[in-house]
Amino acid sequence: MVTTARDRLMDALEDARKVQAEAMRRRGAPLASPFRDEWEFLTTACWTKDEASGRVRQFPSLQHLRWLTEERPKHKVFAVDKSRRMLITWWGCALYLYDIMTRANHADWVASDKLEKSAYLLGPERMLFIYDHIPVVLWPEKPEVVAEGKRGMGYERLRCPATGSYVQAVARGESQMQQYTATNVWCDEFSRWERAVESW
Repeated sequence: MVTTARDRLMDALEDARKVQAEAMRRRGAPLASPFRDEWEFLTTACWTKDEASGRVRQFPSLQHLRWLTEERPKHKVFAVDKSRRMLITWWGCALYLYDIMTRANHADWVASDKLEKSAYLLGPERMLFIYDHIPVVLWPEKPEVVAEGKRGMGYERLRCPATGSYVQAVARGESQMQQYTATNVWCDEFSRWERAVESW
């Protein structure tokens, strides 16, 4: 029988998932992700919509995205100066989704200049799209993600009951993020915000 590289990868992921699940069960911890790291999740389990062609495509293994994925955790503040069609928004959506599905008690915030834009990123065109397209064969026991607070074309919150973590949509403004503490804050298109300094 001839096997492809993809078949071997999927077999390896399944074997890794079983070993990890057994180790986690022995320690009494919740079931963890079958992926070694964020990059493996991005490049094996994430699918995006290419608005230019209208096609659904697997998240690409591009050098700049790998560098960003590896570099981001090293910094308290991480700004990305980007142009169009670099997949940075898809990248951020996938990372925040993965974060709430694999880490306990995280509060991740996604901020745009308007709440509707932030909610859009949590909705069926971005984060929920990625969630719904994670192949079952790669993550058969993926944790449930619950959408709450319908707002325009998206949601104000995505919550993962298994981890107690969530992603919250917020708008720009000096008092929008004062009351609570976030684990991660992503300010999308921050350079275009009015009164960006006050929001910061």
